Amino acid sequence: MILMKSTNSSFGLLIKNAGVLLFGEIISKPLLFLAMVYLARVLQPDGFGKINFALAIVTYFILLSNMGFSLLGTREIARNPQLRGFYIDNILTLRLSLSLTGIAIIALVSFLAGVSAEMKGLLLVYALGLIPLSLLLDWVFQAHERMAYIAIARIITSGSHILLIFLFIRGPGDLPYVPWCQVAGQAAAAIFLLVAGNRRFHRPRLSFHWSSWREIVRVSLPMGAALFMNQIILNLDTVMIGFLRGSEEVGIYQAAYHIVFFLVVLGNTYFDAVYPVLSRYYKVSMDSLRTIQLFSAKMVMIVGIPLAAGGTLLAPDIIRMTYGAEYQGSVIALRVLLWSVFLILVNNIYSRGLLGCDRQSQFLTVLVVQAGTNILFNFLLIPPLGLLGAAAATVLAEGAGFILYSDYFNKIVRIRLASIIMRPIMATGIMLLGVRWLQSFPDVAVWILAAAGAGIYLLSLFVLGGIPLAEIRHVLTPNTKK
Repeated sequence: MILMKSTNSSFGLLIKNAGVLLFGEIISKPLLFLAMVYLARVLQPDGFGKINFALAIVTYFILLSNMGFSLLGTREIARNPQLRGFYIDNILTLRLSLSLTGIAIIALVSFLAGVSAEMKGLLLVYALGLIPLSLLLDWVFQAHERMAYIAIARIITSGSHILLIFLFIRGPGDLPYVPWCQVAGQAAAAIFLLVAGNRRFHRPRLSFHWSSWREIVRVSLPMGAALFMNQIILNLDTVMIGFLRGSEEVGIYQAAYHIVFFLVVLGNTYFDAVYPVLSRYYKVSMDSLRTIQLFSAKMVMIVGIPLAAGGTLLAPDIIRMTYGAEYQGSVIALRVLLWSVFLILVNNIYSRGLLGCDRQSQFLTVLVVQAGTNILFNFLLIPPLGLLGAAAATVLAEGAGFILYSDYFNKIVRIRLASIIMRPIMATGIMLLGVRWLQSFPDVAVWILAAAGAGIYLLSLFVLGGIPLAEIRHVLTPNTKK
């Protein structure tokens, strides 16, 4: 009974933390998305493509400064809070050192490669953002399940970013100032978490203990390699479109991609809250691990299936309302990429589970296969199909990941998706019929169609018995019996 009480209390804390993070994302990510929409409109596809192309390249150096250190730190501090000082000092110093190395490499390559002065400036300023990102202590607060601080930091980042954009970016001529707005927002969030972490946990100090560094790198390297592989899956298409098709087509593709990224980040909020709990349950209770993974799977099916199907139907209206007529070429990419959102959410159930259960090598194996699949199909499909080929390569890579992730994790805890997927599919079918009927009326706004579709879906799912009310009550209401 004591274990049951602890488990239910942890579930309640999990939902609270997920709710806090979701609140932060509901504020911060729409602000960031609004900033991207504004930039897409004022910079036009060519300028919007240039900033996204530069960001896609610098993102690989962001991973160089991380290499899985934050994932390792979160996991180890969640299990052994007394070691937080050791991990904070060493990981912070490692990340800062690697960030400075990354800035030097970007500067050297941009000068030697002969890129345009405009692109060189974008790359160098975005590279400066590596420094505040290396000092970001969100992973420490995640380990202690203090998600409110993470939510505030994300709001600071997005709020500062969009405020500066609205103040200083008025047209294509202001393109060089765009990266400074982002770096300033990142710096503000890093300072906030450093101050809060100093007061609550530990005063960060630079630590150059080479033996400690070697051990941290050794353990985290599979996670870092996995993050690198994941980034190939996420933005190799953007880099290849930039090289093969030009910056304007990058802008068109990224218009769709930012919608998809916004949805994925919101979904990841839940899994950010789950990760430290999974890590702990793996050591203390496999039954609790199974319960929380099954609950996560049900939530993903309930949300992910109608999101992908409904978004596919409404994609033309969504693009037109969000970006304007110049970006109608994004529709086909959005329709395909929305299904990658569903697959990413499903894969998160298994991938976070593998990391939480110390299966870094298996996690890396899957991502290597995914990255290879993505590279292969990007090379095969982008030249003849452009945006459609890039989007299709992303979906194929996530599909390959699902096959392997589920196989690996089901050997630890078996999650039967077939038993929970039919009701959401049936309710989604009813929803699509209802939305199609509403589309037969003239001039129905897309937000009305979306709201009506959501209402039809939830009502249908409830009638079909697909909303796990008992499980939700069980999670939200901790058992107080001993």
